[in-house]
Amino acid sequence: MNSVRELLYLAGNLLLILCPCFGGVSAQFNNNRTSGRATGSGRQQTSVFNAGRAGNFNDYRVSLNAEYARQIKEYEWKQQQMKDGQRAPDRDIKPVSPIEWDKKSEEGKKDKEVVIEEVINPIKKDNKAKPIAPVTVPQDDNSSGIQVPFLGSAATVHGPSQRFSLSGISQTAIADGWTRLSQPDYSRLVADCIKFRSQAALCDWAFFVFLESVSRQTASGSDAIALMMTYLASQAGYNVRLSIADGSHLDMMYASQHLIYDRSYTVCDGVNYYSYFAKNARSSALCQSRFKNETGVSLWIPTLPPAASTTSDTRVIKSERYPGFSVNSTVNKNLISFYDTYPTSVVGSNPVSRWAMYANAPVSDHVRQTLYPQLRTLIAGQSPLEAVERILNWIQTGFVYEYDDKVWGGDRAFFPEESLYYPYCDCEDRSILLTRLVRDLLGLKCLLVFYPGHLAAAINFPDEVKGDYIITNGKKFTITDPTYINAPVGWTMPKMDNSTAKIILLN
Repeated sequence: MNSVRELLYLAGNLLLILCPCFGGVSAQFNNNRTSGRATGSGRQQTSVFNAGRAGNFNDYRVSLNAEYARQIKEYEWKQQQMKDGQRAPDRDIKPVSPIEWDKKSEEGKKDKEVVIEEVINPIKKDNKAKPIAPVTVPQDDNSSGIQVPFLGSAATVHGPSQRFSLSGISQTAIADGWTRLSQPDYSRLVADCIKFRSQAALCDWAFFVFLESVSRQTASGSDAIALMMTYLASQAGYNVRLSIADGSHLDMMYASQHLIYDRSYTVCDGVNYYSYFAKNARSSALCQSRFKNETGVSLWIPTLPPAASTTSDTRVIKSERYPGFSVNSTVNKNLISFYDTYPTSVVGSNPVSRWAMYANAPVSDHVRQTLYPQLRTLIAGQSPLEAVERILNWIQTGFVYEYDDKVWGGDRAFFPEESLYYPYCDCEDRSILLTRLVRDLLGLKCLLVFYPGHLAAAINFPDEVKGDYIITNGKKFTITDPTYINAPVGWTMPKMDNSTAKIILLN
């Protein structure tokens, strides 16, 4: 891009934003200081000013995309082999089998501090992607309303009535397609997508799922769909790259702020780029066009996406020790479908952090409105310890344990809601569910305790509680293991090697 032109655009837009005489984006001129209302002349000046500002913003964004398209056409695309998805370091460790607690072993048991060397503290939130430039919709916009399926319902976006298409996947054809997408005809589509991300409080992965649906509704053919999604994601500020997979079809590669397991990827400038569409591709020709300040995808789920309610069959879950502790559980199947697309990842290079990604995700309003009232009734009037004992045994004995390899063909952690839906779960799923329920229903702090092949939990009780415990940050957390069948609070499963254990503090 011509550097002088870019500086002029930046300077002009900075002046528009910062100069007090212009005010904010929605500011209006006010020539009638007494009444507080703009005169006709003032409204006319406002219209001219806003039109000028919109023109500047649009021209700047078009210029950025023009340079991007030029690079698509003229730069050499990097030819390289795709790498197989990285496996979790503990993937090959045989998981610990559930064990039945022997009540006779309670005799003579003493409290014991579990000394653990490594503590994984709560992890800071990731950077949020910001649009490459403000997006304004031309006043003469004639976009058509387009219904976009999303998690069982539909959102409305606006774009050209004719679907976008590509003439081929040569660099020239792709550059031409990018240029067409950057014209004012598609400005409202970009603006609608970014607005929906904000209004629906979508996490990054939910936004990508939404953009894929938008692309399938507005483009024809797999190559055009891949280009459309890459374009929309890039305009929203994400670090994405175009790629020709196996020399035959267009793909979108995305960078992440986390290391993602079990997804094929390629490396460019020290950054891992993961395949979105061509998951089984063996080779990649990676386009090296880029925007400034691109942001990798975050896989944290601080808020759940809005999913239409499609209720699962009722599941009756009972505790063996407390016969009256029984609930009727249902979940939203549309949310389960969203979780099914979610890639497993870790923060930085610490493999233990991946369970924090699942455990810190909230449950849906559906679960809060159907399951939680039942559980609150069942623990009403009980001390925190009594309440946890009942929830703990409910999970220990009401859920069926099975190995992930047998059910899924490989390791798969569950979000809390998935354990309520699927017929089987393992130790990590139970601990994630337990800590979510205890935090939500009782307001107690929790942590996860990781042993090679096993995941347990520990809880910070307000009163003194007997049993094995961990001291961290001056707080006592008592071991609470939902896979040690019928074991009360305070019991560590036999043969757990504390010298290799790590703890994960939860938000």
